[in-house]
Amino acid sequence: MKMFLCMLVLLMAPVYVNAAEFVSPDTIITGAMNELQAEMEGKRDEYRQDPALLRGVVDRIFLPRFDTVFAAQRVLGKYWRTADETERRRFIDVFYRYLVNSYASYLLDFRGDEVDVSPYAGKPDDKYPLVKTTVILTKGDKASVDYVLRDVGGEWKVIDVVVEGISYVRSYREDFSPEIADKGLDAFITRLEGTTPELEGHGS
Repeated sequence: MKMFLCMLVLLMAPVYVNAAEFVSPDTIITGAMNELQAEMEGKRDEYRQDPALLRGVVDRIFLPRFDTVFAAQRVLGKYWRTADETERRRFIDVFYRYLVNSYASYLLDFRGDEVDVSPYAGKPDDKYPLVKTTVILTKGDKASVDYVLRDVGGEWKVIDVVVEGISYVRSYREDFSPEIADKGLDAFITRLEGTTPELEGHGS
């Protein structure tokens, strides 16, 4: 349940980083909540009946706002250094598809008024700004969800999400590494490609 919150990064409104006029990263997250709420309003039944349609919505908004290359590099860790260019490109593509397919349905449960975005407490020159939020779960329980961003060509992009102190990048690295060590990176990518549905209209 908690890990679905990482998909909130899908709806980051494009906000550009200007050295002379710092744009606080927390405003990006706040904008994300508002846009996601507007997108889901009145359409939950439609998306629930057609998961492919929901994945398409996620794909259109997620790709431009998430640093897929940097995240994939961090997930593979040491295996990225030994991978050839073809393996790297294949993993970037299938890992992105894997994320979208895994978490799109959880957006059906999102409610914007259940997320409290804390004012950004870092410095304008922080290399990896951290935006903290608190999410109200069922029965009034709360979960901390922190977003890690970086400046990519003058634009903030999300590179990691930390839920209750657990980084999704680190979690996937720990999940994937044993299989890669056992069977090799190419075999692992092939297996993931074969079990992860394509995204309709991806890249269009």
